Amino acid sequence: MDKENISGKEEFILFLKKLIQDLNEKPSDWENLTLEAYLSSVAAWINEMEGYYLNNKKKIPNNIDWEFIKTIFLAGKYYE
Repeated sequence: MDKENISGKEEFILFLKKLIQDLNEKPSDWENLTLEAYLSSVAAWINEMEGYYLNNKKKIPNNIDWEFIKTIFLAGKYYE
């Protein structure tokens, strides 16, 4: 799942569905089982993400649309 490249909306939706399926089928593989733990982990990773890119010899993204990402997370709070 983490080896797949995502280049569009449909691929991202499929990735999210696979992520949910993975959580439901293999919760023992997950470090963060509550929403609070998951969001805290996401925040911690973002804080240290430059290290991930450097350690994996990948280019650090420099034009991330943080406002759009914020909108996605807020929509998950309200959207049915």
